[in-house]
Amino acid sequence: DKLADKMSEASNEVNHELDDDFDEETFHNTIQIFQNPISVEPEEQIKESNDQGRKNSARHALFHSASRLVFAVQQYQGLSSEIKHNVESIYFVGLVKAFVQGKNEFASLITSVSDKRLKTWQIELNDKASKICFIANELAELMSKCTTCIDSEGNARVTHLIKGLVGLGNESIDVAPLAQFSDSLIWFWNFMNNRIDATSPSENAVKDRLLVSVCATMIALCGSPGVSVDFAQSISERKCSPTNSDYFDSDSSVNGVFLPDVSAESELQHSKRSLARKYSQLTQCVSLVFEFSERAASRVGCYPSSRYGPFLSLVTVRTLSNIADEIFALFSEDIWGEEWPYGARECGSTLDSVLSKAYSSLYGFSLITQAQSNDPSKSYAPESIMAAAQLFRSVKRVYNKHNRRSPPTRAFETIEMALPPAEENEVSKAITGYMFDPDKDIDSVRFSTVDTPPGFPECVFNEAQNAIGESVDDSSSCIEILRRGICRELAKCPISHIGSDEPEEGNEGLSEERESTQRYELSLGRKFRAVLDDLSYDPRNIENWIVLSECLGFKADIICDRLVRDKDPYDTSDFCPPMQTAKSMTARSLVELREIQSSEYT
Repeated sequence: DKLADKMSEASNEVNHELDDDFDEETFHNTIQIFQNPISVEPEEQIKESNDQGRKNSARHALFHSASRLVFAVQQYQGLSSEIKHNVESIYFVGLVKAFVQGKNEFASLITSVSDKRLKTWQIELNDKASKICFIANELAELMSKCTTCIDSEGNARVTHLIKGLVGLGNESIDVAPLAQFSDSLIWFWNFMNNRIDATSPSENAVKDRLLVSVCATMIALCGSPGVSVDFAQSISERKCSPTNSDYFDSDSSVNGVFLPDVSAESELQHSKRSLARKYSQLTQCVSLVFEFSERAASRVGCYPSSRYGPFLSLVTVRTLSNIADEIFALFSEDIWGEEWPYGARECGSTLDSVLSKAYSSLYGFSLITQAQSNDPSKSYAPESIMAAAQLFRSVKRVYNKHNRRSPPTRAFETIEMALPPAEENEVSKAITGYMFDPDKDIDSVRFSTVDTPPGFPECVFNEAQNAIGESVDDSSSCIEILRRGICRELAKCPISHIGSDEPEEGNEGLSEERESTQRYELSLGRKFRAVLDDLSYDPRNIENWIVLSECLGFKADIICDRLVRDKDPYDTSDFCPPMQTAKSMTARSLVELREIQSSEYT
């Protein structure tokens, strides 16, 4: 705890202290203290209940302290990536062993012949469930941030977490730790799916409690392919062996994948085809797990990264977004592309469908349906610039040129929340300076016969603009791409679609008509700002200039409707009918009516 506190203070002086105090074996043994089982006989449980409670409390505190230290190491800027990866790997290995051990203890308790109505049994069940939840949350948090990457040659670069776990296979054990970990997750999956005889009220409550943590861990594990062997080598009998058509769009697409010029398949091409099949399998797995746990997708609580939204949806978005980027890299396509590569479109469609559901629970908008959520609590911002870029790319894939619907503006407003404050560029300053210049000659502008009116800064047309779809890795360039893309999309949206539908603060006493007018004015202002920002990037867009003039015309009409004469102003009582009006018993002629009207209103 002291070391974590020092590192949280961002002091560079703790570098040497970490190097001196950090010991792999010591840190690993610290993690293992929590998972060491303590065997207590049933008849001794009552006698040692107080001592057992103190031990459990100490273990929980120790594990939370280790978690704080790992988080401090991840956030500390003065450490090299090698040291951070080393700490994360040791922590991950300890978590996996603790998870496997916790599953064995949990399974033994569930299948025991003890009376499940006893309070001591129920307390022990809840304690073990708490342990499993904490470990699973930490595993999901680590794995969702560290996923398998595809290099420029199409090879899978397995994360350091999985490498550290696979490296334990040299030990003299019967089953590899990765297989034990996967088997434990499958056991909890069967437990939550009622495939294990456990139907008591306490067990049903524990199933709902484990739902988010276990499902998030299963989804996060799907983001790390590349370490398993090819299924064709592990299946002794080929009777149930799946074919490529089970994973690719069609036979014609799979025959053309990674075989552009040659007929014989090389080792690299076979590796790419195998990775494409694995990503398709993992996408289907994530889809099944998220569909099962979708009722808890919006659940919040004491989870890691809770400040960024519901944990299950957050882990799903991280995993699927990284899978989407790696699929584009595997097919050597630009990650900013608006269509999935040929051969991965069916997989991509499933991936975008699940992402839409996760985004709906995370940010309150859906990319597949038009349903929107007005829950003010769903106002989370993307956790990083990379997350904002992945959201933008997902929106562009769903609303590509074949989709005639307009994307939800709330998606772009959510992306803007993750971007740093923008500074007005020179083009925008020149345009606004000319438009709102009170000294310019209005008549010369109105009756000008040239392309640009007199006094207009023509230098804005000479600004060099780069393409939005350009793939870059630099963070500042990525921010610039997002800004341009957001401005372009918001400029194309209708006025009524821009802005939030949530009521503004302090408008409780306004009439319905005034509140509607206020929303329209706010939307009009956002529309004007969006078009102006887009013009600052593309000043030659004639359509935007027309829209900008229309926005100014609408604003002028609103202002004119509110103007009142300075001299001889109207009396408000003149607009109200008199309380007692004498009804005319005789009809008047048209001439008389004109005279009366002329005398009363002139």
